[in-house]
Amino acid sequence: MWYHASWRYSKGWWVLSLVVSLVLLVVGAIDHAYGLILLGIVPAVYLYAIGRRLSVEIDEQGIRYHGWLTAKRADWKDVTAVASARFPYPRDRYYGPLCFEVRTATCSFVINLLYFPPEFRRRFSEEVQRRGLRRKRRRTL
Repeated sequence: MWYHASWRYSKGWWVLSLVVSLVLLVVGAIDHAYGLILLGIVPAVYLYAIGRRLSVEIDEQGIRYHGWLTAKRADWKDVTAVASARFPYPRDRYYGPLCFEVRTATCSFVINLLYFPPEFRRRFSEEVQRRGLRRKRRRTL
């Protein structure tokens, strides 16, 4: 089943983005600063791009993830582990507690569950638990 990401699932993130966007647009319009007006458009474009670019298909065979720049496919039999995405600084600033790294022998990719509906989060967790793929990640220095 395909699950499409949306800014509506990001609990508060979209509110912050739109408020920042609105403030930048108003200040840019008052001050005639076209750079601020352009910066005010960026958060709105980012929220729109979430729904256009991010999607996941999960089924009995595997998982297909269409991210910002690439599309990855992993069969469940090839997945070696699913771990919480805890990376060394500065990458840890981008990945939060709802990010999981899916690892296979040939590739790995990170899925941010923040942007997906609760049905996908539930289905993903059930599938990983049923197959025994969840691993605790050790903090690297």
